[in-house]
Amino acid sequence: MQLTKVRLQNFGPYEDSTFELSSGLIGIVGPNGSGKSTLVNGIYACLTNDFSRFDGRKSGIIRDTAGEKDKSSVVVCGEHQGVQFQLIRSLRPNSSKLIMGDFSFTKATDIEKHLFRDLGLNRKLIDAY
Repeated sequence: MQLTKVRLQNFGPYEDSTFELSSGLIGIVGPNGSGKSTLVNGIYACLTNDFSRFDGRKSGIIRDTAGEKDKSSVVVCGEHQGVQFQLIRSLRPNSSKLIMGDFSFTKATDIEKHLFRDLGLNRKLIDAY
């Protein structure tokens, strides 16, 4: 699985930021408090639907200055064996969606099944980081 893009919207310190990712080793640098860990933990949360790195509460990571009705989400895009995918974890409104080629999944069990079986996500590997 190759991640190609991450978008954070009203997530931690990010109002609306998109990061293009290249293949190979990626370094993330910046001053303390700039959102480096939030970016990495946001990718983890999106891929696993495990927000425990944010005190276990999705609502706790929504940007403080976001309005009550403003959307908040993490979107991870990528490719695996020629199949393009987009995984969307919305905190507000609370929903998830995996778009994989011409298919779209919103049920949590279907998303998890396709992430592991079809897109090569390895939970042991990702938990190590």
